[in-house]
Amino acid sequence: MSNFVTLHQFAGTITEATIVRWLVRVGDRIDIGDALVEAENEIATMEITSLHKGIIGAFYASEGMIVPIGDSLAVILDEGEDLPEPPSNSNGYRSNDSSTKVRVNNGLETGAAKFNSTGGEVAENNYDERISSSGMPRVFISFIISIVIGIVAFLSYDHYLTKEEEKKKKENQRKKEREQEYDLRAIEFSKPEVRNEMLGNLKIGDKIILQMKNLELFSGSSIISIDSNIIELKGGLFRNNEVQKVSIENIRWLKLRVRNKE
Repeated sequence: MSNFVTLHQFAGTITEATIVRWLVRVGDRIDIGDALVEAENEIATMEITSLHKGIIGAFYASEGMIVPIGDSLAVILDEGEDLPEPPSNSNGYRSNDSSTKVRVNNGLETGAAKFNSTGGEVAENNYDERISSSGMPRVFISFIISIVIGIVAFLSYDHYLTKEEEKKKKENQRKKEREQEYDLRAIEFSKPEVRNEMLGNLKIGDKIILQMKNLELFSGSSIISIDSNIIELKGGLFRNNEVQKVSIENIRWLKLRVRNKE
């Protein structure tokens, strides 16, 4: 026996409601108390539950449709029962996406859907009938979002690696340039006339940069004494104020940084 699902009264002054979302599909088996559809008006949104047990045979109202109170929204059929004509208080056969008319029977296919002996939908069903009210299955949407997040994370990490590699490349280039500069200074300083002229022009209080033959570097150290064999230095970059004695014979190259004007 066919049983019709009707839009019942929300409140005394309400005359119509909007169909928000169907919670079942044509061909679904339902039981008494199962939620079938969400409907709303200016007061509230509520679920309409089933008062009968059976199989959803057809929808008479689509999502987004405004339906008067008392109109039929769907029909619930018994196993093997033919689909009745739409009642007068309905809008005819409808589904979420397209008009659908189904006779529920074992293995019988009519209209846009096919149902097996348990009333469930089989693999040959129209794709549109499997699409949710949002137009796309939620699982598929979640899958797409996960892919997008993964791509963004991968590109961000790849960009980070690229920046780190570029930074290391620049540091290595600067180091190479410094080494080349130091080599040129060492070649120049090895010439006796250049070496003697540089040492002869140094004064107490001058700040110099020099590199020893063991590659130890003094940068910005002040000369506190100088003779033919030893230069005494104090301070400088990354050094404390202790006096450092440097053998002139062990100097690889030397350069005046700041001239003492006193």
